[in-house]
Amino acid sequence: MKVVCASDWHGQNLATKWNWPKGDMFIGAGDMTATGRPENLKKAAREILSLGYRWNIVIPGNHDRGMWEDRWSEAPFGRYDSNGWKLMPGVTVLQDETVEIMGLRIYGTSWIRFVEGKYPFEIQELDQKWDDIPDDTDILITHMPPLSGILDVNDDGDWRGSHTLLKTVQDRVKPRLHVFGHIHAGHGKIFDDHTVSVNACLTGADRKPAYPPVVVEL
Repeated sequence: MKVVCASDWHGQNLATKWNWPKGDMFIGAGDMTATGRPENLKKAAREILSLGYRWNIVIPGNHDRGMWEDRWSEAPFGRYDSNGWKLMPGVTVLQDETVEIMGLRIYGTSWIRFVEGKYPFEIQELDQKWDDIPDDTDILITHMPPLSGILDVNDDGDWRGSHTLLKTVQDRVKPRLHVFGHIHAGHGKIFDDHTVSVNACLTGADRKPAYPPVVVEL
């Protein structure tokens, strides 16, 4: 199974701005759009499907406001819109849920650390969301990175990942693959004894194409 990982393309045209490797499954780890308007999410779905992968799985990010009820107010007001997946026909949208494909259990969750209180999916207590990740997850998709000092470092050199997410991944879940984004400058891939960790951001801080998709073979 070849998994092609992407995140944070912020409305850039997937079909024309990047060269796409061959693979079986596309995973998008959020911030597919710049403002998250419904028409932008529909456009993102069309572009994902045009890439020709057999399976296409995404989670929303904090810029994908179309997936959020009361979407044009500031977080923490509102909540995830359980019908948001209808904006991306043909694409599997996960939020705190699992889908099984070819024996692989894939779990997606979009929550990020509360900082400014103006984005969807910001939350004060992240631990409770990480506790919901099933033990038997093979592929984990989060928008927020775990703490690593490599894949979570922003342009200012600050570490922006979640320590409790790191502990959840390393000590309990131990997925074969963990895909995330959110921190653009952290693009890349690292390995440990159990997990391939991928920051799959495609754009830089200016939200222009900067990095290639990441391919992982499982």
